[in-house]
This record gives sequence, structure tokens and C-alpha cells, in this order.
Amino acid sequence: MSILLMMQKVRERPGLYLRKKSLELLAHFKVGYELGISVMSWEKETGLDSSEHFNVAINSMPHDQFYDSDFFVDFFTFVCSHYSCKPGAMSEDMIISTNSASDEEAFDKYFELFDMFLKEQKIKKKIE
Repeated sequence: MSILLMMQKVRERPGLYLRKKSLELLAHFKVGYELGISVMSWEKETGLDSSEHFNVAINSMPHDQFYDSDFFVDFFTFVCSHYSCKPGAMSEDMIISTNSASDEEAFDKYFELFDMFLKEQKIKKKIE
């Protein structure tokens, strides 16, 4: 399952996946989910069992395999432009959290921006 599909499932049922609406928990969930996908891909490619070779698996994977890097780099840039901040200072999760009154509000704002970003991406693809 792609990270985008998984994000939609988490959005629809945050209590099931995260215990509660929380951008902080979502950020940790995303990293864990992508790491799991990367490890499974590594196992397929190498034929090795990551439970026996976990350190080898993690250290041999390029960092950009942990995320759909282009998508999330573009989303990060989108969030930075929305809040008029410089990329690189903080993650998109931290930027949104800093500009929200609560973790639950930050969770909702994250998905509001996520929707805006996806809509913008679809429009760009139609133009290209």
C-alpha cells in the first residue's frame, strides 16, 4: 500500500492507527511505515531476512528510500511557502505544529494543507 493511500486511511480513522488525532504521532507513524516498506523492499532485493540482518538492511539503504522523496520534498516546500518560512529550518510537521494551538488542530491543518497540495499537483499535471 502506498504512503498516500495509508495517509488517507489514517486521516479517516486516526484513533485506529495513532490512538488519537495527533500530528506528532502521525509524523512518527509516517517514518515507521516508510521504513517498513523500505525494509520489505530490501528483503525482496537481497533475499535476506531483515530480522537477522536489521543493521545491515538499514545501513545499506539510501536515505531517500524511506520516503517517496520527490512527493514529500515538494509537500515540504509547499508548507514552507504557505507559512512564508525558509526550507530546512524545521520539518513540515514542526512548522504546522508551531503555527497551531494544539496537536489535534495541527493534525487537521496538516491534512488541509495536504489536500491543497494534492489539488495543486493535479492541476500542474494537467497543464504539463
